[in-house]
Amino acid sequence: MSHLVQGGCLCGAVRFSGRLPTRDLAVCWCSQCMRQNSGPLISTNQAQDVTMTGDVATYRASDHASRGFCAACGSTLFWQEDGEAPSFAHGALDDRSGFRIVRFLHVDGRPDAYDIEANP
Repeated sequence: MSHLVQGGCLCGAVRFSGRLPTRDLAVCWCSQCMRQNSGPLISTNQAQDVTMTGDVATYRASDHASRGFCAACGSTLFWQEDGEAPSFAHGALDDRSGFRIVRFLHVDGRPDAYDIEANP
């Protein structure tokens, strides 16, 4: 069973929807996610049947993936590995309930202030 999700940016110029296979989340502490978001990127699984409206800009911070954001307000919208479907930023979803963090990536990059064991 897939889960229909919808979301958008802070200014409302971009809207998106897609279907997720699960409500699992990953938290990424890599230096690129930390710089883009001023903290880790919390993202969904890869979405299917994706639609997006509005002016979406992308930036390639690596040789294998792009990061999508609103061209007007800069809100982070998704992360997308080349040749794969996008993973939405959890914070950009309209309804963020019912999700669970199942994976931590690049934990060696997290600041000391983030104690994963104390705050799972």
